[in-house]
Amino acid sequence: MNGVHPVAMPYPCGGARNSYNGVETGPAIVSSEWVSSPGPYIRLYTYTSGTVSRATAADGSVGCTGTNNGIECTSCHDIHNSNQVQDMDLLRGKISGATGYICTECHNK
Repeated sequence: MNGVHPVAMPYPCGGARNSYNGVETGPAIVSSEWVSSPGPYIRLYTYTSGTVSRATAADGSVGCTGTNNGIECTSCHDIHNSNQVQDMDLLRGKISGATGYICTECHNK
């Protein structure tokens, strides 16, 4: 995935089209291929009036807020190698799913 993994892109919370950082989810999105709300180790962000911040729902939980959610590099990677990092690729949190890939936190594949 070197050089081709998207960042600053919308995340389709609840399978709905979304916008983030001036980019909109395309009409051909297959919502069934996305987890409704990513696992707890994935960070989503909101982009409002030129400011990027962590997505926080009305109840204070972190994750899909329903609108204006996106994925950045730090959604999956922790460059400061904190105690949340579990492997050599600086991946945030534990690898999940039967396949053992962090990808399954967001993708139903």
